[in-house]
Amino acid sequence: MISPALPLAVLAASTQVLDWDFVSSMTHVRSAQPTAEGLWCATSGGVFFYDYDQGFTAEYLYPHDLPHHAVEDVLQDSQGRLWCATGNGLAVLENGGWTVYTSFDGIPGSGEVRVVEEAGSWIWAGTDGGLAGWTGSGFLHMDEALTRGGFTAGEVDALLERDDSLWIATEIGVFSLDLGSSPYVASSWHHWAAETGGLGIRGFLATPDSLYAFGSGVFRRDPGAWTVLLDYSSHPDSMILGLASTSDGLVAAGCGVRRRIAGTAWERWGEGFPPGTQATFLAEGGGSLWCGAGSQHWTNTDYGAGLARLNPEGWTLVLIPGLPAGSCYQPAIIDGTLYCGSHNRGLMARYGNEWRHYGPFDGLPNTLRVYPVADAPGEAVWTASYHYGLTWLWDSGTPSGADDILMTFVSDSIQVNPPVPQMEAPLLNNQAVCLASSGETLWIGQEPFWTTPDEPSGLAVCVGDPAAGDLEWAAFTVDDGLASGAIRSLLLTGDGGIWIAFAGDAGCQYLDFGGTPLIHSDDSWLPAPNQSWGMSSGLPSSQVLSFCRDREGGVLVGTGAGLSRWTAGAGFTTVAGVDGAIKAIALDGDGTAWCLGSSAVWAVDGAEVVHYDRSNSPFLPVNRVENEFAAWDPSEGRIIFSSRIGMWMIRTAAGSAGGGGPRFHPQPFLPGDGGVLSLAGVPDAPVTVRVFSVDGAFVASISADSPGAWSWDGRTEGGNAAGGVYFAVVEADGVTSVTKLAVVR
Repeated sequence: MISPALPLAVLAASTQVLDWDFVSSMTHVRSAQPTAEGLWCATSGGVFFYDYDQGFTAEYLYPHDLPHHAVEDVLQDSQGRLWCATGNGLAVLENGGWTVYTSFDGIPGSGEVRVVEEAGSWIWAGTDGGLAGWTGSGFLHMDEALTRGGFTAGEVDALLERDDSLWIATEIGVFSLDLGSSPYVASSWHHWAAETGGLGIRGFLATPDSLYAFGSGVFRRDPGAWTVLLDYSSHPDSMILGLASTSDGLVAAGCGVRRRIAGTAWERWGEGFPPGTQATFLAEGGGSLWCGAGSQHWTNTDYGAGLARLNPEGWTLVLIPGLPAGSCYQPAIIDGTLYCGSHNRGLMARYGNEWRHYGPFDGLPNTLRVYPVADAPGEAVWTASYHYGLTWLWDSGTPSGADDILMTFVSDSIQVNPPVPQMEAPLLNNQAVCLASSGETLWIGQEPFWTTPDEPSGLAVCVGDPAAGDLEWAAFTVDDGLASGAIRSLLLTGDGGIWIAFAGDAGCQYLDFGGTPLIHSDDSWLPAPNQSWGMSSGLPSSQVLSFCRDREGGVLVGTGAGLSRWTAGAGFTTVAGVDGAIKAIALDGDGTAWCLGSSAVWAVDGAEVVHYDRSNSPFLPVNRVENEFAAWDPSEGRIIFSSRIGMWMIRTAAGSAGGGGPRFHPQPFLPGDGGVLSLAGVPDAPVTVRVFSVDGAFVASISADSPGAWSWDGRTEGGNAAGGVYFAVVEADGVTSVTKLAVVR
């Protein structure tokens, strides 16, 4: 069992890492448990508590509280403990501290816990690997051997206690366990295989008179059979995800909310349920019926519309604060606002601690795939909805957006509902997949639409200010020397050139436009017109995904099989120690390059490389390779990575406002002759410094009432610290920082 007292932090020899943070969306509520005061809600981005009277009052997130961002179920048990079924173990909050149970503690499967239930004085966990029961000292995997053949299922989707039995929904039908008998005896179990094996049951509802199940429909347990009350089996894109028994009858959550009239006849229930959303759960609490308003499809848990509450007048939507969608694309900090593209919620923007998103009713043509964001002249940004042109947003700087202005530039007019302001422009097509800007110049990387692969495509550029109406345009295609018309990524070098990565395995190319982007006559191409660099040129792979300038003036190139550094005269050199797909790169304020990979994050400081994966950091790998991005936020001293599940924010202290952070003197430190190491750069408060070796082994812990009173003579519990580089975790005034120190002997 794991009991993390502090957020996980990564110690790097080449840079300072203060903290890892992860931001995902809690707008999709997967399940909820009502209490007398409010609802505990399990979401795709953590757990929150909604007080019926006061609103949102508590939240628990990854990695500071939970072992994973995705929470399938939540339970507050009879002793007040809060259990959270997550994608990486079962977490319990007790007496102010979290404990996590994993496969090492009897939780079967890969770590995905789907449901948690209290029954018969036990806590039960259903997972992707079976069933486990907790008696107070640990979990026992209720497999076929332990139950003497009584329980044979490999996956558990739902649990419910009723009539002194535990009901279990599995991939092979429903089981029941007599809670008054021993679970280690086969006769205590019953498998309702013939009646339920093909019903696809995902949940239960118990009433004083009946036991119901739901999933591919709604079913009632009758003597000798499970009676079908609602059949969704002929609708593969639909699923019943919740069931409630109200004074008005049985109510089901599916494509909207439906009430049973009689037999198999149902009707839509309640006015005003958010259109185009899947109802995700049902629960009664605070005198109301509550429902989760999810996305358009029940399998898409990336975002939701919020919580819906049924009042006599109809459904009222309660918006859930925070990141509007988990699947993020390019982040950019512009005029103090964090903008981010998304897969389902258009352009997202954070003003202080408040998020909003732009969609069709704000003037953005489409919300599905908004990949790029770039700075524009004045208080404005550029963005693009895939297949819907290039959009300019003048931002009034407030979350309401009441005074914002949006204009979309298109190669040919687009038909959207509601209509949006649009203007035809000499773009090559309506797919703008990447943007790079400098001052009044915007470069637009385009690709053909999949249904029209022969349409014009390539690189476009515009110069001017949309607010002044003085935009001038130019384009570059294969006829002008471009190696391919399908562009994946761009990097402006600041010296009159731009790096271009092409889709697929088409490599990369460099355009020297001589400082005159609208004029082709002085253009030059490297390696040559209509040619690109690839593996034959020294790159690890011809699949080029990302670029970044390094502090020496070269260019780091992320590929599908590692990282390369390009320098004038030397060409491409592979960076040793960085492997796999390098999806995005950003340079921090100290010149360290942070690389987002499929399996790890790398920090590259010259020839020094440190990697962070699941073994030494909170990093969660995802399999999306394209359309990942990175940015440096100098005001906060943090690197931001996008991903399919949310945004990583890694505080490095490099070049951050306020400077420096903890500093040790002298460096390097030579112990002996009464010399001591002193500390500066931290708040004037009690301070503790924990020292670790480069392999993470604990060396020493030194505390003092203030930084001025702190010192270390190099001694450890086992003697004297050996010469070498050490990591120091400095805690003062509630702030935890990580830096390095050197000892010489």
